[in-house]
Amino acid sequence: MARKRAIIEVSPARIELAIVRGSDVLQAVSDHHDTADWNANWPAALAQLSAKLRQWVAETASAGLPASVVYTGAEARAGVFACPAGAGRQAAERAAQLALTDAAGFSVEANPHAFSCLQAPQRGAAADAAQIHTLGFTDRESSVASIFQWLSAAGLRPDGAIPVEAALIRAAARAAAESTADGGKTILLMFGEQTSVLAAADAGRLRFVRTAGFGAELLAEALTRPMQARAPAPGADPPSVTLARAEARELLYRVGIPERTAVVDEARGLLASSVLPLLQPVLQRLVLEIKQSVRFGVAEDERAAYRLRIAGYGAAIPRLATVLGELCGFSADTATAAGGPQPTSAASGGVAAVLGAGEGFAGLRPRSMDSAAESRKIQAALWSGVAAAMALTAGHALITRSSLGTEQQTAAQIVARAGKEDPAAKLNAQLIAERAGVTAALTRIDQKLGQSADFAALLRLFSEQTPEEIILSEVVLVDQTSGAEATLRGQARPSGSAPAAAVLRSYLDRLSGMPIVASVQMGGAQRVVINGAEFQDFQVSLRLVELPRSQGDAAPVSTQAVAPTEPAR
Repeated sequence: MARKRAIIEVSPARIELAIVRGSDVLQAVSDHHDTADWNANWPAALAQLSAKLRQWVAETASAGLPASVVYTGAEARAGVFACPAGAGRQAAERAAQLALTDAAGFSVEANPHAFSCLQAPQRGAAADAAQIHTLGFTDRESSVASIFQWLSAAGLRPDGAIPVEAALIRAAARAAAESTADGGKTILLMFGEQTSVLAAADAGRLRFVRTAGFGAELLAEALTRPMQARAPAPGADPPSVTLARAEARELLYRVGIPERTAVVDEARGLLASSVLPLLQPVLQRLVLEIKQSVRFGVAEDERAAYRLRIAGYGAAIPRLATVLGELCGFSADTATAAGGPQPTSAASGGVAAVLGAGEGFAGLRPRSMDSAAESRKIQAALWSGVAAAMALTAGHALITRSSLGTEQQTAAQIVARAGKEDPAAKLNAQLIAERAGVTAALTRIDQKLGQSADFAALLRLFSEQTPEEIILSEVVLVDQTSGAEATLRGQARPSGSAPAAAVLRSYLDRLSGMPIVASVQMGGAQRVVINGAEFQDFQVSLRLVELPRSQGDAAPVSTQAVAPTEPAR
């Protein structure tokens, strides 16, 4: 059974919490807040919604659930990037990363990011269809970290942060491809609240996917401007009516794009002629976006076969599909609501887009969180490696001691046999030969003992000299003919008032002061910013002192010839 989880949509106009299991919405609560200067105050604007979210978590008994956020962020970026299929998926993703970095204006690789293949060509596809469509999205580390902190403060378990544009892109591409699997041709407008996506598909094959930075809220905002109402009496001046944002939103979803002769609001005296001039600029902008996208994505002789379909919040606006179809020259799917209550995110917005995006659609996670988890894994692996190294060292020592004892016993036997010979000349020659044998035995011992460092002891020393402000991600120990070397890679974090750079310098001084360390060479350091604090990624190489074998080892025996002596008279 699918696990129960929470999905929250948060935007300049709305916050909604949905409790879901699989693709089923079990419970949903929402509220409009209409926060001004959302992008300018992002992500600090989340603090204004903290109390509301905590209240909902308590009311829905959802504390502890894994939670994802679909959000509108100031610097969140998403896009679909097409690449020739011959390059392969890996190259297509790399090209998408470069294009996304250019669009974002900051390093994608240094900040949270995600890529997924929307569609790859099937075998036997035509040459003009051989395109890999890759979805990529990213945001600043500080933004994603703030979202996770916001969820944690409300009692939820952060699982991912998804820019609403990315959710709409994936849902629109999937819906367009599935709706044409039987051979049809569709232009799908996913008309969102703040952002819209246009996707065209032909027989299940994506032709293009485009995004537009406006949505249904732009139509609602247009209706907040002053309107000329019907005059109360012949000859009287028509009054001016100005609607609040909530009133304008209610009017939009109840009336939509009215007929020219329609009465929009009898009580206020609003006619179609009152609202159409306000809606017209937004509609013209939307029509231009559709026409330009189709012009570059679909051949002119193919366009007549396409049908226009509206999804998302826009599907609930009466007559929107009809009007757009007429203005763009497409037949339109007009099976939309005839006017009613405002749509919810769980039914038509970002939450629905995430549910419609399919399984495995993961959001962004703070790199600092993933790095900490990876560091814990590496630390556990390092300690496992230390234990294995100690066991291996102990085994090697036992084997070496056994071999040493055998060789020493052999040497003693040789010396004992040599002492039994009486003639001086024969004794001298045999001593030379026997001593050469002892030297050969000691050479074999030396080869087995070698000059290698005690790596288990080295790891223990590094652990003792490494403060908690230094996080080691990798320790490489190499025994070379010129001596043992160690390479340390990790990250230095600030400590109190001391910046990360000062902490790193202090750590290098500690390493230099270790008697076992002959020299310290800095391989490189890079400044990174995590949650507003400056960290230092670093790599340092250490050359270790060569240690001779212990003084208890047997001394080498000279093989120099000894002159024979005359026997005592």
